[in-house]
Amino acid sequence: MTPTDALQEITSCFLDWDGLLANQRAIRNDRTVCWPNYAPRIEDEVSWSTIISLATERQYSFQLFDGSLIQLLYDFSLPAGTLRSARLAYYEGTQNDETTEEAEDVISPVEDDQNDRLPRWLRVDFGRHNDPSCIHAECHLHLCNLPETRISCAGVPGPRQFLESVIAWFYPEIYQQRILESDPDIRGRRYVDVNRHSHLIEPADHFNSLLHLSLPRSIRVPAEAQGA
Repeated sequence: MTPTDALQEITSCFLDWDGLLANQRAIRNDRTVCWPNYAPRIEDEVSWSTIISLATERQYSFQLFDGSLIQLLYDFSLPAGTLRSARLAYYEGTQNDETTEEAEDVISPVEDDQNDRLPRWLRVDFGRHNDPSCIHAECHLHLCNLPETRISCAGVPGPRQFLESVIAWFYPEIYQQRILESDPDIRGRRYVDVNRHSHLIEPADHFNSLLHLSLPRSIRVPAEAQGA
């Protein structure tokens, strides 16, 4: 995966999920794919006010139809364009009405039922360091309500891989209708295409220590399918 691949895949997300995404802000800044006015900021304890702040400061790559935020950061600043770090995040939206380009800067107040629970979110972090372990792998998944837990990942998802999982995990009814109920042949070609780009990590000893997450292999569309 290259910076060009990552940015093109973010654009492809809007084709994959027509009508569900809005407010695309992803840009390429030299060898980093981020968003305008990107401010380094790690959120370990996420509240509704945290998400409102991120939305107000426009710290996201794009939004989902319900105002949820998607952050896709890939830094390829090592020699030869090697991936140096990444952060991929989903933060549940604070509004129930549909998000549109015209309403981009309008942040609805938190609903009463939302005050009774914490928001749902997840984040994949990747950063190269010298001594990865089963409790702090180079690439790991953070989950809401478990801020100190890091679930090892065997690679960094591409933008389409990450969004595909977010939709399936947090919006299963939509995923069922849009993907699982589609023609099997079309679905099969889609999975090939969605998994085209990712950054796999060489197998490490700590992957044999605890449960970890794997990624579908990055594969190319077979020649006979390209003309389909």
